[in-house]
Amino acid sequence: MKRSHLALAFCLLAAWTAPLSAQEAAVKTADVYPRGARVVLEAPARPETIFDLPMSFEEDSIRVLGQGARVLSVETGRIQRTGWVPPALAELDARVRKARLEADRLESRAASLQQTAKHLQDPAPSSWKPQDLLNFLDTAAKRREQAEKEIRDNVRALEKAKAELSRLEKELSDKMPPESDSAVRVRVKTTGAGTLQLVLWTPHASWNTRYALDLAARTGKISFGQEALVQQKTGLDWDGQIILHTVQPRRTMTAPELPPLIADFRPTREMNDGILMMKEASAPDKAPAMVQEETLTDLALKTRGRASGEGTPSRLSVGSFSLPSETGVVVIPALEREAWLTAEVKSLDRALLSGTAELSMDGSPSGRAFIGTMGRGESLKLAFGRVPLVTCSVEEAVPREGTTWGRGRLEKAFTLSVTNGMGTPTAVKVLDRIPVSAQDKIKVEVTTLDPKPSKQDDRGILTWELKLAPGETKKLTVKYRLIYPADRAIIFR
Repeated sequence: MKRSHLALAFCLLAAWTAPLSAQEAAVKTADVYPRGARVVLEAPARPETIFDLPMSFEEDSIRVLGQGARVLSVETGRIQRTGWVPPALAELDARVRKARLEADRLESRAASLQQTAKHLQDPAPSSWKPQDLLNFLDTAAKRREQAEKEIRDNVRALEKAKAELSRLEKELSDKMPPESDSAVRVRVKTTGAGTLQLVLWTPHASWNTRYALDLAARTGKISFGQEALVQQKTGLDWDGQIILHTVQPRRTMTAPELPPLIADFRPTREMNDGILMMKEASAPDKAPAMVQEETLTDLALKTRGRASGEGTPSRLSVGSFSLPSETGVVVIPALEREAWLTAEVKSLDRALLSGTAELSMDGSPSGRAFIGTMGRGESLKLAFGRVPLVTCSVEEAVPREGTTWGRGRLEKAFTLSVTNGMGTPTAVKVLDRIPVSAQDKIKVEVTTLDPKPSKQDDRGILTWELKLAPGETKKLTVKYRLIYPADRAIIFR
């Protein structure tokens, strides 16, 4: 009986004096911004709980909240955690250790083979009979040949193993969170049952948008697939709700102040202007005061998924939708001979974030485009690919009288030949241009536009809207003249 009491007392003493082990906290939510993220970790509350967090989280951002449990105190500080590998990199770390064992095995085998080769070089005893000596030399020669081959094979295998080990070690090092040998230790004392939430900020996260757009050429409907590329290097995998924000929050804010506007005389330049200018250039401007920014433009997208904590971009589906568009065939002969198929959404029914878009037409890839940030009601116009059977060639025409170039005079004339090589009637939009003057002394006189374009804007852009039958060709003629001072030269930009 006494022994059992002593054993129980010893166990209680050991439990009292044993250090608390760090508890793993699961990621509950992550609010991701263009640069950085606010992460909420959650774990069951205990009377005293320790969390060891990677240095990828800012220590001064840590807040601890109790859900059902009352937080009594929170202590934070740095500790050493040599050799720690985050859970997100456990598989890669296992591959590194396996590659290291293989390299060590091959190095040991190399030493063994070298020892064998050395013994094969030892002289035979002088007491041997001639026949025994011949047999020995013959066998030794074959064994030496075999040993040399094994040494060379082992050298190649060792080089390959070392190269693979070096590659894996670099990959592991590149994917490790910053200051991986250290951690922020958070010690929380609570009372009552419930959960603890740790609210943290990390600058090691970002996201951007990608689209996949498929145009149905017959109906003009564009199917949008939107996904987010989330990249974070905290060392912890995020698996749950992820909220994506478009507006970067201000971390430091002060009330705005309007500085006075002072009128003064310009200082007189010294003899050595160069030295004075260098002094002025080297003096840094005062940093502008940070101001609080409240905006209604933030667009938050909620999704669920897993974002790996080792920096590899994770593709998370945001949503899919379809929008009607008006398609058209457009040719710009000043840029390319072949026409393009364009699609225009006249009025967006939702906001679009900026991002790259993979384009396809009837399921076949056609190219890539960039979509800028667009608001509801704006129009979106994209080119989905070439229409090689609709072409426009340009033929320079010589004026009937006078010279093309002269002092203070330039005349230009050309003919556009638009051809529909498709087997169906096609509406084609042709875009070209005439010069616009940047100076009052340069006059642009348009002498011929035949036929008259459907539209001509103040930038000199001409637009013809043509309807072409199968195999039909239409010609467009453009002539203009520039008049300018005879002692000046003309450039086009």
